[in-house]
Amino acid sequence: MKYVLLFLMAVSFIACKSSTAQQVLQGIKGQVLWFEGNFMPGPGQSNKGKPVHRTVLIYEVTSMNNVVQENQLYEKVPSKLIKTIETDENGNFSIHLPPGRYSVFTKEENGLFANVFDGEGNINPVTVKPGEMTEITIDINYKAVY
Repeated sequence: MKYVLLFLMAVSFIACKSSTAQQVLQGIKGQVLWFEGNFMPGPGQSNKGKPVHRTVLIYEVTSMNNVVQENQLYEKVPSKLIKTIETDENGNFSIHLPPGRYSVFTKEENGLFANVFDGEGNINPVTVKPGEMTEITIDINYKAVY
């Protein structure tokens, strides 16, 4: 009986340890927010987006020179797709990635969305450093007016 109890305790310890080992410790985490309608400054106006469920696509870093854009959405990204992840109901996501530079897009009904660029023409570039989580917010605002 004593050995059975020790065995059960060991199995329980291993199960707990492996579930915490699956935590994401290096990569990208963030939130996706939806903006639609009038966001012009004025009395009673809110500048806050609403958390939204979306598919987030992580590509090798992608240049504006290599994509086709129509109506603020990208038709196709020729760079290598690295990973995808679904946000939760609050728009949150967390994904493990090796160190490197990536371009982050959301999947919309009529294409892919990203609206942040660096000085080199890269689309929504995000750098992942060893042992760090890079935090981002994606504001999907192609249907908003400012």
